[in-house]
Amino acid sequence: MSSRKGSSKRNSSSQKFMGDFRECRGSVATLYESQNEDYSFPADVAEMSGLMNGCAHAESLVPPIEGTVRQLWDSIEVLEDTAEAGTGVGD
Repeated sequence: MSSRKGSSKRNSSSQKFMGDFRECRGSVATLYESQNEDYSFPADVAEMSGLMNGCAHAESLVPPIEGTVRQLWDSIEVLEDTAEAGTGVGD
């Protein structure tokens, strides 16, 4: 069981380091690009804003999808004497 904990801890550390690397890589890339004569900060911000608008659009789709899922769930009959099934993991 201790090998699982060690493995989980290593995975967590690896994910953190990967996130730090990506953040650093993005910062270095932006710094590098800003050295070009044709670099435009306002254009870069406008591009990022456009990407964020795309995210906002995607987020606006969540409520209709969630409503559809709830309608599907509501149609499933659950009897009052039905016991909740557990996985046995972490119970």
